[in-house]
Amino acid sequence: MQLKQERETYNIVTAASAFWAAPGAYLYNLSSDPYKVETIVETSIDVFSPGGGPLSTTSIVADAKKCAIVMLHLVVRMKMNNNLKKVSIKGRVAFSIHCFLNAVAKTDFVKSDDHLIDLIVNRAWYFVENDDLIMAYENFLDVVPGCILDDKVAGHVEFDSISYEDYLSLKRLYTIWPNHLNVILDSISYIMSFDLYSNTGEYSSDTLRFTNEIIEVALDNNLILPGVDRFLISSFNEKSGWGNKIKRNKF
Repeated sequence: MQLKQERETYNIVTAASAFWAAPGAYLYNLSSDPYKVETIVETSIDVFSPGGGPLSTTSIVADAKKCAIVMLHLVVRMKMNNNLKKVSIKGRVAFSIHCFLNAVAKTDFVKSDDHLIDLIVNRAWYFVENDDLIMAYENFLDVVPGCILDDKVAGHVEFDSISYEDYLSLKRLYTIWPNHLNVILDSISYIMSFDLYSNTGEYSSDTLRFTNEIIEVALDNNLILPGVDRFLISSFNEKSGWGNKIKRNKF
């Protein structure tokens, strides 16, 4: 029995070492090797720390759950990343809108707030469906939590594209619903704006980073992620990475 335990411990540590030696290759092969998945899940979070560490025997169950979640997140993000690099910035906004709608679907809010959801989502889609990026971004900025809740803002006078009633209602909504919804909306505004006055580069790494933050929020909150394949219709090769204007029903 002791020998069996020692062998299991050795396999766990070996698997952890293999992961840190070549995380990319290890993760790509992970899903096709059930034994590796089982081995990784059985290890403690300490084994996965970059500095190494002893195998935990007292908190193995809790640590195993953490490991499983960490590994799952990494696998999902890496696989999505490869396809999202091919998706235009407008396509990434569209992807993020669907993430937001999936998050809203799991949130309890009063029926009267449907109007506010429509207001937010329609302004986000306006960026995808039009060519005037700056106007579309500024239009969306008037409804994002980061602006509405900003203490430095002088109130409704700075939001001339929405009514006073909508301003108050949005302010109330953003303070009572789950904060991860605010994070998603603010991240969408960053995706829209980060490269507005700069070169998008090979695949707009900054807008991809904010898209990944939305993916991480979704994973952390057990939300459904939309498949990336349907957003490939909006290619990064179009309009220097921004993509052609495209109707929401195409996604």
